[in-house]
Amino acid sequence: MTTTPARPAKQRKQDTLHRLEHDVDAWVATAGSDGGAPCLVPLSFRWDGTALLIATPAASPTGRNLSSTGTARLAEPSGPAPGSGHARPVVSGGGVRCGQ
Repeated sequence: MTTTPARPAKQRKQDTLHRLEHDVDAWVATAGSDGGAPCLVPLSFRWDGTALLIATPAASPTGRNLSSTGTARLAEPSGPAPGSGHARPVVSGGGVRCGQ
């Protein structure tokens, strides 16, 4: 197995912004504050240049986790390397605002 060298931070940011502006789906990973198992689901999103909007029922595991921790991690549906089949992290962080 060959490894690809890490991209510089500037390139990672450009790549991430490109994906947010052009993609519509991402893998969303959340975990509850009780230390339970993480939940990973594919969800569609909308990026407005400042905020990322996803919608999921409040009673779903993802909805409950977001309400309790306010944190999610996102990964693109497929890796940028052709044929890699691996999701590479795109965005991570908190600042989740839950609405109904």
